[in-house]
Amino acid sequence: MCQLCDVQRWAQFVREVDPDIITGYNIQNFDLSYLLTRAKHLHVDDFCYLGRVKNIQSVVRNTTLQSKQLGKRENKSINIDGRVQFDLLLVSHCAIAIQDLCCDCLDSITLLSCSFFTMSSLWGFLC
Repeated sequence: MCQLCDVQRWAQFVREVDPDIITGYNIQNFDLSYLLTRAKHLHVDDFCYLGRVKNIQSVVRNTTLQSKQLGKRENKSINIDGRVQFDLLLVSHCAIAIQDLCCDCLDSITLLSCSFFTMSSLWGFLC
């Protein structure tokens, strides 16, 4: 099967299934940006309309995320209006950084406050 057909079929699948959440491992920094770039190269004109808002194109933007837990990270941001992108790579990096932070200061932090810190940091990171 040709690449053009594959890209068109994937976009059609997303539109038909109409998912609330698109998830995967490293989907923001690789998969989705690769698909958008490839579709543009193959001249699949309607591919970039992956969101629920019909007239808004999904585009790739380079962003920088900086926090005490993660340090400075270069990421790609892709708008897919009306759908949540849940990238497990970013969540795992955040969870590891928070776990390291909690383990470093276990003498002065209770388990309850560490759990609260972890959940509030993840919530802030994801939203």
